[in-house]
Amino acid sequence: MARTIRVCPAGEVFHVLNRAVARLTICEKPEDYAAFMRVVGETWEIVLLPIYARVAMPNHWHFVVRPETKRAGECVFPSPHSDARHALARSTC
Repeated sequence: MARTIRVCPAGEVFHVLNRAVARLTICEKPEDYAAFMRVVGETWEIVLLPIYARVAMPNHWHFVVRPETKRAGECVFPSPHSDARHALARSTC
């Protein structure tokens, strides 16, 4: 079943988090964290969403964000941990 769109009004501050499926590890080593943060930065250039705080942990991450426009407030984001893992895998092949 599809997840419903969350309401994120412009100008409000939100705590956003994402946990790995079955509590699997997202980041195992420093390079994983670096790749994750790099992809978050690349995504931020596309979706201009102010991120006031961010932290990546082994099996989940947290952001504190404040959408400034309705578009940013749609809460539609690429999956940074998945993209980072793929980027890291490509870089080591």
